[in-house]
Amino acid sequence: RAVPDPEILSHALTNVGTAQCNMGDLAGWVTLDEALRTALGAGDVEDACRAYANMIWGLLDWFRLDDAERYLSGAITLAEDAEFLGFLSYLHVERARLGLARGAWDEAVQAAQQGLDALAPTRCVALTVLSRVAVRRGQPDAGSLLAQAWELAREVGELQRTGPAAAGLAEAAWLAGDHERVRDIAAPVYVEATRLGDPVHAAELGYWLAKVGEPVTGLSDSHPYALQAAGRWREAAGAWAAAGCRYERSEEHTSELQSHHDL
Repeated sequence: RAVPDPEILSHALTNVGTAQCNMGDLAGWVTLDEALRTALGAGDVEDACRAYANMIWGLLDWFRLDDAERYLSGAITLAEDAEFLGFLSYLHVERARLGLARGAWDEAVQAAQQGLDALAPTRCVALTVLSRVAVRRGQPDAGSLLAQAWELAREVGELQRTGPAAAGLAEAAWLAGDHERVRDIAAPVYVEATRLGDPVHAAELGYWLAKVGEPVTGLSDSHPYALQAAGRWREAAGAWAAAGCRYERSEEHTSELQSHHDL
C-alpha cells in the first residue's frame, strides 16, 4: 500500500487474499474483492482477471455457488473483450466446476471441453471435471478420463490439482466397492493437505477415508465434506441443500438412511 501503484497493490492483494482463503480465513473474500475493484478502477485487465479467477476458485471450493456465478459472468465478459485467452480458458473450467457442483452435468461437460487444449493446469481441471461426470453417469470411458486427470495432476504437482483428481479416483473406487483403493489413493493426498493446512482438500479426502473406516480429525466444521466425514448427516444435508448441490445432497441422504439402518 505504501507504493502508489494500483497494479502492484491489486497483485499483492490477490496473493494475500488467496492465501487467506486457502487457510479457510473468511477475510480472504474481502481482500480479493478489494484486489478486483482496485484493478478494475485502474483499467488493469490482467490483474482483474487474476483476481476474478482466484476469487471464483475459492468460492467454488467452499460451495458458495451463487456468489461464484455472479463473479463468473463479469469475468468471462472481461476476458473475452480483452482477448485474454489463457484466463478465458481457466474461467471456462471454473464454470465447468460450477456445473459439476450443481449437478448440471451437460453444462459442466460443455464448459470443460473448452479447456482441453489449454495449458496443463487448466487442462487438468477440465479432465477432472469430465472424469467425475463420467463416473457419476457410469460411462465406460470414466476410467480412462480419471487416469488422464490423475497423471496430469501428478505432473503439475500442485495440491490444487492432485486433491480433486484423487477425490475423483476415490469416488470411483468407492462406487466399485474397492475400499482398499480408496485408502491407497486418498490417504497420501489427505496427509499432504493436512500438512499444508488446506481445509478444503483435507475435508473432501477425509470424507472418502471416513467412509472406508479410516479415522480423520481436525477438519473444518464449516465445510460440508467435513460434516459428512464426522457423520453429522443432517447438518451436511442442510449445507448441501443450501449450496444447491443436488448430487451431494442425495448422496448424503443415502448415507443418513444407511447409518440409521446400521443402528
